[in-house]
Amino acid sequence: MSGKILIAFFITCFILSCKSDEKAIDEAEANMNEEEIYFQDYEPPFNKWGFIDTLGEKIILNKYDAARPFSNGLAIVNFLGKWGMINHDDSPIIDFKYRSLFNFEDGLARFQTFDQKYGYLDKNGKEVIQPIYEEAEDFHDGLAKVGINGFYQYIKPDGSIAFEQQFVKASNFSENRAKVNQFDHFGVINTKGEFLIPTEFDKVYDFSEGLTRIKKDGKYGFYGSSKIAIEPSFEMATDFHDGIAAVKNSGTWSFIDKKGKVFKTLDYKHIEYGHEGMWMVNKNGLFGMIDANGEEVIPCSYKMLYKYKEGRCAYSVKGIWGFFDIEGKAVTDPVYALVWDFHNGFARVLGREGVQIIDYDGNIKFTSPSVELRDFEEGLAPIQYMN
Repeated sequence: MSGKILIAFFITCFILSCKSDEKAIDEAEANMNEEEIYFQDYEPPFNKWGFIDTLGEKIILNKYDAARPFSNGLAIVNFLGKWGMINHDDSPIIDFKYRSLFNFEDGLARFQTFDQKYGYLDKNGKEVIQPIYEEAEDFHDGLAKVGINGFYQYIKPDGSIAFEQQFVKASNFSENRAKVNQFDHFGVINTKGEFLIPTEFDKVYDFSEGLTRIKKDGKYGFYGSSKIAIEPSFEMATDFHDGIAAVKNSGTWSFIDKKGKVFKTLDYKHIEYGHEGMWMVNKNGLFGMIDANGEEVIPCSYKMLYKYKEGRCAYSVKGIWGFFDIEGKAVTDPVYALVWDFHNGFARVLGREGVQIIDYDGNIKFTSPSVELRDFEEGLAPIQYMN
């Protein structure tokens, strides 16, 4: 009996000591700032990031925890868990001290502190807008969307409020327009906060070729400069591209012009813009491409097909990938296990030798020493070397 009592005593002491340890840990964490708490769990990667050129030569030493492509002469990189910026010579331009950091837009770069607040800095690294925002986006058309207390507003580069309206939802500005939500309906404002499209629609889409696609009562139409240009009467619709939009009614797709007139009926299950003047279509579960006249460029024979990028379209045959040109001719046979879109003249592909870089004609430029290779920007690409 005494033995059982002794065991119970030790168990009780152990539990109490654990609780004491937990209390000590809680008290220790309570005295730590957000940065110290963040780095408690931070584990730097064993394999570091650097940059290579289009010949596959190492230009910037692999010493960073993470790296992003160059933009306007600067690259955002992570060193020992903190983000900063370097130039092409690998010289630090923006100090390594941020939880997150973003590219310069309209002369300012967005940053996030370890307290998870957003602000903005200039190209000298000066924090010109203090980190007070719970949410924030980059500057576009001279304004940036910021969030505080559950609502969105827009600020100017000096940090002042652009206009007083607050919105439940809001987009970045593009072509001096932004989509906003008030009272569960969407509209569009200009950079002065004036409504170009009233908030009376279920949804509004991006401004394209002078028209904005709208949705009301489950039907799609288009809004012009000051009024509805094409009444919401379509089951589905795309934006306008090169003067053409694809619309669906009674289960049938058609091309319409900017007056809403049907000029081509299309016999496909689905259609969407495939970029560079092409339209991606689906028939019997297989994908293909047609041109603006509805003429077939790539037959509906492929289970997987990418949209066009830089005149090339990736296609898959039995899970193996190749590329078509803009005329629908095969530039490469389906020989790759995986491909990425072309970007600045090059595409990453995964072949038998590993990740390779090919040009528009399918010529192999070099084989990457690592699987973790990103797109080229300004002649350099981030790469994670395997140590």
